[in-house]
Amino acid sequence: FDRMRVEGQALARIRHPNLVMVTDFGQTRSGRPFVVMELLRGRSLHEELYSKAVLPVAEAAEIGRQMLLGLSAAHGAGLVHRDVKPDNVFLCESEDGRPSVKVLDFGVVKIVQAGRDPRTPEPLLVPTAENVTLGTPRYFSPEQTCGARDLDARSDLYSVGLVLYRMVVGRGPFDQYRRLPELFRAQATEVPLPPSAAAPQPIPAAFDRIVMRALAKSRED
Repeated sequence: FDRMRVEGQALARIRHPNLVMVTDFGQTRSGRPFVVMELLRGRSLHEELYSKAVLPVAEAAEIGRQMLLGLSAAHGAGLVHRDVKPDNVFLCESEDGRPSVKVLDFGVVKIVQAGRDPRTPEPLLVPTAENVTLGTPRYFSPEQTCGARDLDARSDLYSVGLVLYRMVVGRGPFDQYRRLPELFRAQATEVPLPPSAAAPQPIPAAFDRIVMRALAKSRED
């Protein structure tokens, strides 16, 4: 219940067009936790990529831009998502046919500014144990692979870089690794091919630079 409480409090206090809107949370009479959120019509980015394999660069860039706007609002409120991936990016139906993006699922959110912003929920009553990793390994940042507890917004930016790569290339930069130890080693140490060297479509140099900077191994970069 405590994780759902944190997610409910986090999203109920932040209003942004690129974050799913939560209007209520609590427990039923039988003790089951619940979150009430807006009804979205459309499909996840994961479903979109399953049907299309790759997206045009301009479309991928627009989806990425809206993801970053939503995450920036969360980061400004002292929250790190920790599970940015295509399943948690929703493409809403719109009248003009342009993608309208919502970032979903703050169930494993990390609170990094407790008490410093009125929008920031109180942390978990029982903190996550050291060296315990939460999220989806294929979209981990290098610091997540070693269970670092001092995660910040840059961890989400790395994951956004992986999502951008997947959208235009049709696969992730480390999809050849199936075992977790190999995947974690690659996430932490291996510089991937730039999207332009792996994609089945022309990739502008500026897009390459953005993705490769997001995928830098050092947070300082």
